[in-house]
Amino acid sequence: MKILDIGGGFSSGSKFDEASLIINDAIKSYFENEEDLVVIGELGTYFAETTFTLATKVTGKRVRGELREYWIDDGIYGTLCMTIYDYFIITCSILRFGSKPDNVTCKGTKTYPSMVFGPTLDLTDTILKEYPLLELEMNDWLVFSNMGAYTTSCATNFNGFSSSAKNIYIAYLS
Repeated sequence: MKILDIGGGFSSGSKFDEASLIINDAIKSYFENEEDLVVIGELGTYFAETTFTLATKVTGKRVRGELREYWIDDGIYGTLCMTIYDYFIITCSILRFGSKPDNVTCKGTKTYPSMVFGPTLDLTDTILKEYPLLELEMNDWLVFSNMGAYTTSCATNFNGFSSSAKNIYIAYLS
């Protein structure tokens, strides 16, 4: 054997560093006698995942005691599809717009256990469970980072929600 393909799906950041150490140890253990072994990896996710950020609008809200339930305008059948297929650990931040400066950020510091659902009303379209969020209101935004790999390319038109009917904005940061 001259070429070892270790596959892909590698995330960037600390997870990549951890995986690299494990992979290097395994190569040393199992292939130490292989002269001129070429090791290749498929690093598409590593390069692409941090290139895009997804902003979704809160379109529905329900309060059940301490639990907050929110619906957003994208979900598991859309851009957030990789969360169930690739064991993606999803995190989000809040973006709030308002006419007064004190409305730009969320008021208060108390977080509530929150569920976040996509728009399809399908039970599988659950994005976050028991996730600590500040109180959100209609038209607030949830922002998801690291959305560059396997997002729009894997989206579907499930339940009549078009995967291609998204507004895309590209900002060049220098």
